[in-house]
Amino acid sequence: MSKLLIGCIIFFTFIINFSQTAVADPVIIDYQLHGFTDVLVEGALYDVQFMDGTCNSLFNGCEDFTFTTETSAVAAGRALASLINTTEIIPNYHYNSYPHYIFGIKQPDNITIATPYKSEDYDYSGQVKKKLYYSYINYLYPGHTPVNAQTFSLYIWPDTYIPGERSTFAVWTPATSVPVPSSILLLGSALAGLATYRKKRLA
Repeated sequence: MSKLLIGCIIFFTFIINFSQTAVADPVIIDYQLHGFTDVLVEGALYDVQFMDGTCNSLFNGCEDFTFTTETSAVAAGRALASLINTTEIIPNYHYNSYPHYIFGIKQPDNITIATPYKSEDYDYSGQVKKKLYYSYINYLYPGHTPVNAQTFSLYIWPDTYIPGERSTFAVWTPATSVPVPSSILLLGSALAGLATYRKKRLA
């Protein structure tokens, strides 16, 4: 196998890996952190938004969750904590030190960011409540840097419950795939063609 062909294989391997990898970008509006794009969770990319609202309105009847197991929701929470801990409002000032600059949070201490993954109906005196399961990261005080997400369950009225001033929902959606620049693909195709042509001439 020629060196040129080997080079082409290495080149395309790099491009494939590049196309499947992305660096998460924060969504910041007027210094307020609204979420992230291209967050890597268990080998896949997701976008996440911090949102206030009822469980019914945000999660399609409080039943439609992107992550549906405790393991995946915890993994998402860990990825989110890592990003918040390292994202800067301004140079050298991170959001974990100023959590009230996270959308939906209005207090600086003991805040919770929840990623729901399951709900169950619960009969409460003839009315339906939900038992909501979620992973969460908790900033106990400004400057706290949680690493591991934890899980919890809470009985709520799904059509009226809204997180308070110290909590917000993390709403996750699959990210769009990262496109490979067309110029790089064109160059790669040219190199592959050249390698094939050379191999035929030498045959």
